[in-house]
Amino acid sequence: MILDKKYCLDDNNEKSTGSKLKLYIPILISFILLSTTVLWGDIDKMGQLVLFYAAYFIVARKALWKAITGIPKRGIFNEHFLMSMATIGSFFIGAYSEGVAVMLFYEIGEVIQNAAVNRAKNSFKALLDIRPDQATVIRDGRTTSVSFLNAIKIQGMKFVFIIFIICSLLFSNHSIAQVATRQIPL
Repeated sequence: MILDKKYCLDDNNEKSTGSKLKLYIPILISFILLSTTVLWGDIDKMGQLVLFYAAYFIVARKALWKAITGIPKRGIFNEHFLMSMATIGSFFIGAYSEGVAVMLFYEIGEVIQNAAVNRAKNSFKALLDIRPDQATVIRDGRTTSVSFLNAIKIQGMKFVFIIFIICSLLFSNHSIAQVATRQIPL
């Protein structure tokens, strides 16, 4: 899974407060426009259409752009394209509020999902930071101090090496084949 940079929220970065706000502003504006249009009954049909379209394009602009640019790369069966077609279809049948609401909930879900993934990545990074640099190995009654990775190799604990491979895949965009053949440093 490759994370979308616009959704990555880094709790340790001081600049992240501004980026969090940038993520929530379109969602809030769209929600306000949608709720105003639905709850306020005194608006004429043309005014409702303008508010529905404004609410939709504010929240859906990134998904629509990814749908359009994703067609040559990934084809038409990616989530952005399918969500865009579903919500545009709801506009064609006259279900304007449903189309805006679906795209609004989709964007909220994207923000929450990517924030959770980012927190999990930060937790993995924190776990790797507390890993010991040195290990004491007892062989034939003698103790020797070796590097942690050498201790893993000596003791034959290959499952720890697999964890390192998984973590390196999580923190990079490299494929399993690149890591397994050591084309990239671990």
